[in-house]
This record gives sequence, C-alpha cells and structure tokens, in this order.
Amino acid sequence: MKQLLLFFILLSPISLWAQTSLKLQLKEGETYYQNSSNTTNIEQQMQGQTMKIGMDNISRTAYFVEKIADGNYQCKVTFESLEIGIEMGPQIQTFTSNSGEDPFSKILNALTKQSFSMILSPLGKVVAISGMEELWNNVEKATQDIPAFQKGQILNQLKQSYSNDQLISNTELVFSIYS
Repeated sequence: MKQLLLFFILLSPISLWAQTSLKLQLKEGETYYQNSSNTTNIEQQMQGQTMKIGMDNISRTAYFVEKIADGNYQCKVTFESLEIGIEMGPQIQTFTSNSGEDPFSKILNALTKQSFSMILSPLGKVVAISGMEELWNNVEKATQDIPAFQKGQILNQLKQSYSNDQLISNTELVFSIYS
C-alpha cells in the first residue's frame, strides 16, 4: 500500500508537467473558415396579441492570416455567404447573399464583397477590429439602386447584428475553448 501511494505521489508531478495549454496555432498566409448557424425565437405582446418571430442566421466567414506580429494574428475577415430566414406567423421569408433580387439579399451580397481586419490573440481573444466603418460605407455605395428609406432600415438591422461588440462576442465565444 505504501509503495502504491509513493508511486502516485511521484507520478503526479509528471502528469502536471505533461499538460499542454490549448492555443491557436494559425499559419501566416492560410485561410481558416468558420461556419455558424444561429436560431432566435422572440415572443412579444402587441395590442393584446402574442406575436412569435423566429429568425435563423447562417453564415460562412473566412479568416485570412495576413501576418503574425507580437504573437497575435492579423486577419482579413470576409463574410463569404450570409443567409437570414424570418418566420412571422404563417409567413416565411429567406434572404441570401448568394441569390435574390430583393433589397435585403442585395445588401447581404454587397456585404460579402467587403472585408475588415481583426487581430486575434493565441487564446482567441479579439485584440482589435478595424475597417468596419469603411465596410459599411462600401456596402451603401454598392447598393445605390435600393430606395434610401428601405436601405436605411435594413442597414440599421445589419449594423446591430454585425457591430464591433457583436463580432467580438461571437468570435470569442467560438474560441472560448482556448481561454
């Protein structure tokens, strides 16, 4: 019994020494993809009636590692495809960046043609995001054919969904295993 106890006491420092820390090990010049799918269900009261709204958001995002500096990864981030489905009562609408001539789909398509910069730490924390204002300005320029009021409403919704805070939160949630 004493020998068994001594064995475990001697083995414990070795097992602690053998532990490895998880961290991102991205390579400069490589592209990494994130596919995500989110479902949101909202129930609200309007004029005494209950209204249920379901929303699905499917996206594919590319992270191109431009360079590695100070141990952090400088990435060029591009939304490769975006799809939003909305179910409100009996009505279901789907908007996609891949096709569609409706204003919402056109704006999603314009959004996939833009990029912004993100700096990630090896632990998956977002150090900085830049280029979002330019991204939104370019989306506005690319969708001049959409009436201003309608475009403004759609862009306001998308700017909330893809704000700096949302991007940081979503990215860090994906990489939370490393922190």
